[in-house]
Order: sequence, then structure tokens, then C-alpha cells
Amino acid sequence: MNPRRQHQAVPREAEVQREIELALGAEPDLLLMRNANGVARYVDDDGRERFTRMGLPNGAPDLVGIHAPFGRWFGLECKARDGRLSPDQRRIHDLWRRSGAFVAVARSAHDARLALEQARKESLAMPYLIDRLTFPRRRDVAAHCGAILRRGAITRDEEHFVRELLKGHPGYARIVGAGPHRITVGTSSFGDPCFVVQRSDGRREEFSFVTCITAKFEVGTTPEAA
Repeated sequence: MNPRRQHQAVPREAEVQREIELALGAEPDLLLMRNANGVARYVDDDGRERFTRMGLPNGAPDLVGIHAPFGRWFGLECKARDGRLSPDQRRIHDLWRRSGAFVAVARSAHDARLALEQARKESLAMPYLIDRLTFPRRRDVAAHCGAILRRGAITRDEEHFVRELLKGHPGYARIVGAGPHRITVGTSSFGDPCFVVQRSDGRREEFSFVTCITAKFEVGTTPEAA
């Protein structure tokens, strides 16, 4: 085969992405969207030129979505056969995974299907261990936290559980500061019940328990699609 023609036969990243969109776009348990990044240029009334960045941060996956039935964030980085991840992409992918999202690199529609199958297995079968309590599924952890919030009060054992759960939050160090004095049930700025850290320095920090339920607490190891 002519080397030039052989080189042209290798799909580019844009072609790989389109192939994956067509392959997964009709999956009933996945709402898949294109992460349209770019920069918009506009001119103020005074004639000054300005630029505004659109889309998710640099390094975010090319395709993002919501995986049913638990609403897990799903991301696919579309790469050509010889494409490599940039430092920004590695950093963002790691951050998303630590926050509970599923992120994989796909170089073909076949890779993308395997990634979706892995996400399905994790959502349905991965148990969680938090403060000596085992939960069959992620939604069971959420249900336990929701029950505490609905009651509007927290026992000593439950406070210890929430302290352990909080360690899975990507912003843990910022939230606790010098250390939490107490964890209570309060009301968020939106009027919903939430967990609140009463810090030893007197500050009050709200946090989402959903963000805390990350792979840190999964029982066993989860293989990543590469």
C-alpha cells in the first residue's frame, strides 16, 4: 500500500469523535453531549475588542454526558490511534474521577462501547465502604445521607459517618480548614437541607454529600478504560 494512502486511512480525532457520537447517541441510558470549546470575539460600544472562552475548562473530555439511572457524570476523551493526553487533560480527568465521574479515553466506537459497559457495571455492582458501613450501591449511600437530612438532626454515630464521608470530597482540605469542630444539619442558600461543617476557626462551610461519594470508598479496584 502506498505510505501516503496508508497515512490518510488513519482516522483523525474529529472522525473518531463523530463515529462515537453515532455509536452511542441512541443509547437509552446515556445523555451524550459534545463539549464545544472555543473563544468568542466581540466589540464593546466603545470599540474595545474582548474575548470570552466558551465550554468546559481546558482538558475536559470531548464528549460529556449523564449516565442513567443514578445521574453519574460520563466523559469520553476522543483520540486518534497515536494521540496522547495533554497535561491539562490528565489533570482534569483525574479531578473528575476523584469527584465520582466516569472518564475514559476512546480511540474508536468499540472503545466507547466498552467504556459505557464499564460505567454500567460500576453503577450497578460496586459496593461502598464508609466508616465500617457497607452499602451495595452508590444510591444506597445517597439514601442514607438523605434520611439523615430529612430528619433534621444528626446523632454522634452519624456525625462520625459524615466526617468519614467528607474525606472523599475533592475540596476536603479547604472545607475543614484547621479542623471541623462539629458537623450539623443546616439549610443551604437554596433552602434545602444540607450538611454543615462548623469549623474550629468559627467559619461555617456547607458541602454536598453527593460530591463526597467518590471512588475512594469503592470496595475493590475499578479498571479504567485506556
